[in-house]
Amino acid sequence: MPLGLVPEGGSSYTFPTIMGKPQANQLLLAGERLSAQQAYISGLITAVVDSPTTDDFLLEVVKKAKTIGRYSGEALQMAKRLMMDATEDFEARKAAGERERRDILVRFSREETKKNLAVFEGKDVESSDAMQ
Repeated sequence: MPLGLVPEGGSSYTFPTIMGKPQANQLLLAGERLSAQQAYISGLITAVVDSPTTDDFLLEVVKKAKTIGRYSGEALQMAKRLMMDATEDFEARKAAGERERRDILVRFSREETKKNLAVFEGKDVESSDAMQ
């Protein structure tokens, strides 16, 4: 929101579906951030990895990926499709993505958004007060 953009990547559908409208509003409208613990409690992530360094975190991720990598690829695809079919309305998710694409194109065409992005990139320091 500080950049003047709209939700994208399916977040206008998935966030309210997964975590409920109040929490989704906090993120998508108020522009607040979630801690890893809050993301776990909200159901956005499946685990919080307590790693003191980025390298330690990557080791944990690779270990999990190697475990999954030993499973049947076809069985994984089938299981994922079955779960998605059972838990999500594909047409609603697709429609949300289309609305997001339409709206983000509109927002990227606006001068306000272009100025906000320039400030964000550090190109136009004088306009930074307008964004805040």
